[in-house]
Amino acid sequence: MSILKSLAKETAIYGLSYSLVRVLNFVLLTPFLAILFKGEKGFLAIHADVYLYIALGIAFLTWRMETAYFRFIKEETHQKTIFIHASQLVWISCFIFLILVYFLNEKINDILLFPNLKSHILVAAWIIVFDVICSLPFAKMRYEGKAKKYALLKVSSVILNLVFVFLLLYFLPKYDIKYEAVKASGSSVLYAVLVANLAASFFSFIMLFNEWKSIFSLSNKWKGFSKILQYTIPLIVVTAAYTLNQFGSTSFLKYLLPGTAAENFLHSADFNAAFRLAVIMSIFVTAFNYAVEPFFFRYQKEADAKHKYAQISVYFTIACCIILMGTSLFSEFAALMFPKNYRGSMHLLTLLLLSNYFIGLSSNFSTWYKLTDRTWASAWISIFSLLLTFILSMILIPRYGVDASAWILLISNIFIAVASYIQGKKHYPIDYPLSRIILYLLIALTIVYFLPRIYDYLSFNVLMKSSINMLIIIFFGYSCFKYEETKWIAQYSNKF
Repeated sequence: MSILKSLAKETAIYGLSYSLVRVLNFVLLTPFLAILFKGEKGFLAIHADVYLYIALGIAFLTWRMETAYFRFIKEETHQKTIFIHASQLVWISCFIFLILVYFLNEKINDILLFPNLKSHILVAAWIIVFDVICSLPFAKMRYEGKAKKYALLKVSSVILNLVFVFLLLYFLPKYDIKYEAVKASGSSVLYAVLVANLAASFFSFIMLFNEWKSIFSLSNKWKGFSKILQYTIPLIVVTAAYTLNQFGSTSFLKYLLPGTAAENFLHSADFNAAFRLAVIMSIFVTAFNYAVEPFFFRYQKEADAKHKYAQISVYFTIACCIILMGTSLFSEFAALMFPKNYRGSMHLLTLLLLSNYFIGLSSNFSTWYKLTDRTWASAWISIFSLLLTFILSMILIPRYGVDASAWILLISNIFIAVASYIQGKKHYPIDYPLSRIILYLLIALTIVYFLPRIYDYLSFNVLMKSSINMLIIIFFGYSCFKYEETKWIAQYSNKF
């Protein structure tokens, strides 16, 4: 159990501090924006769309050098130069990117069907640049085990972001009438949110000065760097495809629904609200992935490494089942975070939670491509999943509307998980206990599906339902973890 406790600790420190921005957005910022956008609720979808492109920009401009750093830092050839050369490549890429955005600003706005958000695009571009530049110093901290410093910077940046948002959109307009215009329209609210984000990103950039200033202190040939690029380029494809698959629903809807772009943004706002509630699963998955990547590399040469990876997948599934049941069974309370006119797609919440689980499971099943340097194999899986998403979107969205997006996302993520598992059995076989994984998931889904119907039949009140829900979730979690500890782990630990 010590290995799992170690991973749980790293998930808590690194993953949750990284995900804190999403937690606070979920608890504080999202409901606040939903209220401000209430009169123009389509801007909630536009907000999501803008941040999709920010995520894509970060995916491309980082060149996935964080993963490359974890992979090559132990090799003598790259040990002293990987951070410097990777950072230099990132800085050069960011400079070229900014020039292109400034020259093509109006064209970008037209292609993305935005309602004159050219100034917003420029702010978003700077957010991308500062976040990209900070990515490698943060990765270096993770590898070197500087947990306290890492967490402090991440948390400080998140708090600063929230302070600026509420300062610009609540306190200043409340106490000084000349700032009322800041929240007068959806466009100005969105601009204020982006400016606040930029301030927080710039703060991280300044605070990491001692980390990134070293990239200018060494000048030598980039010998062997092509090997690193061969490793990371497929990962860029993986990340871009993942980002489009997971967060591209609003963009697909704005192009494929029958109305104008403004009408389509409006129609997809309810779906976007349900999607944001499902982020509770995504937060855990992100935290887990963020902690587990260096963990996998650190333990890959140990004799029982594959056993540990298999262990992790089961515990990950149990944790996700608890989140799935908790969120779905208490969805009526979660929906209160949004005004009533945003709740039209709450029936999709369980599907969206399940989708996020499968993308996390695929990360467990995908250790093989990073550990065996077969990154192109994973890239092809991502490309096929993205093609599947495009094809299903073009067929189903015009016919079935917004609800089709949730089913498309689930199908795509199941495909990624299954394909990753099949390829992993070929290149890096791990004895995952699929029967238990499937069993726990089916139990959780059965509870989520039938329990509310039993409540309705028996006419239970809210207090009774909530009490039973909590007892069932606690019993499920305790029973599953206890069974794994006493049976499954004991069975396999005898081998080592």
